Amino acid sequence: MTVNSLEIVLLTCIFVAPGFIIDGIVNSFCPIGERKEGVHLLYCIIYSVLQCALFSWAYVLIWKLRESNFTKFIVLMCVVTLIGSCVLGVLIGLFKSKQWIGNLARKMGLNISHPIPTAWDYYFSKQEATFVIVTLIDGTMLYGYFGGDSYCSSSKEGRDIYIEKLYQYDDDAGWTENKESQGVVVNQGQIRFIEFVRKGENNE
Repeated sequence: MTVNSLEIVLLTCIFVAPGFIIDGIVNSFCPIGERKEGVHLLYCIIYSVLQCALFSWAYVLIWKLRESNFTKFIVLMCVVTLIGSCVLGVLIGLFKSKQWIGNLARKMGLNISHPIPTAWDYYFSKQEATFVIVTLIDGTMLYGYFGGDSYCSSSKEGRDIYIEKLYQYDDDAGWTENKESQGVVVNQGQIRFIEFVRKGENNE
């Protein structure tokens, strides 16, 4: 059995790409901040090995098509790699974000540090729609809605937050949406604290 140069490139991609795909998906569920390049590469290698081990049975079956139908062989290898990486990334991301293993360990009396480095990353990684009251350093209070079109950065170089809707607050009328506003971007350095509110319209 011989392996040509095209197959070498294909196999290299199949054994390398899954780690980067999985790591990217896991980080979207559970932001972990900046990592050293060597540590990041190690995580990607571990994820790639895990993915290849779990889906090795599929690769063995597809390999049999290599000589009879090379095009189908390539397509199936890529499809299995992509789908397998996405599925594994979502599962690992859910386990890390829900802290199932950590909660079980704490019930057993084991002290395990949380994988998410900051409270900022922890809350916004949950991706929950909520009303917010942002108090700025100068005492100004911004009332808004953080929903599906909002965004918060998890980069250490510059964490900021985009709030898609702004509200005006009045003691008598409560929360009133500012229809003319298209949202606001606030830098973390301007923020004193953020309060998350369940039902902004009903707060007096």
